[in-house]
Amino acid sequence: MSTFEPFRKSNAIDEIAFVLQFRSFISSNEFVKNLIVSDLGLKKELPDYDIISSFTIQVGEQQAQSTPSNQPTPGNHIGIIFFKKSENDPKRFEWSLKVENNRIVVTCSEYTDWAEVSTKAKTYFREVLAKFSFEDNPIVEITYQCLDKFICRGSQDGETIAFEGLFDFNSGFLTKKIITENPHAWHIHQGWFETSGRLSAQMLHNLNLNMSSKRPFALNEASVSHLIRVHNLKLTDENHLFGGASQAGYLTNVLKETHTANKEIISKLLCKPILKKIGMKDE
Repeated sequence: MSTFEPFRKSNAIDEIAFVLQFRSFISSNEFVKNLIVSDLGLKKELPDYDIISSFTIQVGEQQAQSTPSNQPTPGNHIGIIFFKKSENDPKRFEWSLKVENNRIVVTCSEYTDWAEVSTKAKTYFREVLAKFSFEDNPIVEITYQCLDKFICRGSQDGETIAFEGLFDFNSGFLTKKIITENPHAWHIHQGWFETSGRLSAQMLHNLNLNMSSKRPFALNEASVSHLIRVHNLKLTDENHLFGGASQAGYLTNVLKETHTANKEIISKLLCKPILKKIGMKDE
């Protein structure tokens, strides 16, 4: 029988990300240059930055050409990413904030606990949004994405791998074919809409389950990616988005609602011993 361990000692989260999407472009060349020279508090925590390549698309009668560019040329929208490299893995960013086209993306690859991570993400968003007015360019979508990973160790013969001990066979998120045939490598991608009365909005869930495996089946990986889009929004007021001392803002409510929805799905998907290992009940 295979055994599974979460990606980290206290949780299985490999990466968690939050996205604010606007109706139209925000990452103009001038705005990016202003972010570089402005006195952003987040620069103390995210000391490095890179300019993000963009593409100029030229469409003619016979062909379409795309030219990569890092330079702010007319018609181009460049972006920027502020980041802090991970001490555990220099190839990864512990935290990053990306402004590109019509999106602001905050990503954390070293998850600690929800209170700390969500608070820091909101702080980063607020730092950037303070540099421009979005009254005429509303936020139309807020996205939450959590990627959980599990390390799977196969049987001693190196030829058998299964997902007993990780997924609950009674979960409605697994297909009968996967449960019956139990192959060495598989994926299930599914999506559905859900109306949230508390947010007065619709949520689109995308849940992707993947089991990767190579012979011999000694060490493999299982991943659960859950993306939730709260869409059809029209947020134009900073006070409404972030709230104040006496009232939580809309962003706080969205992050809380989506994180709760993610935990509910994970609790129905994974076996109880695994849930205990990732400390969901303690959060």
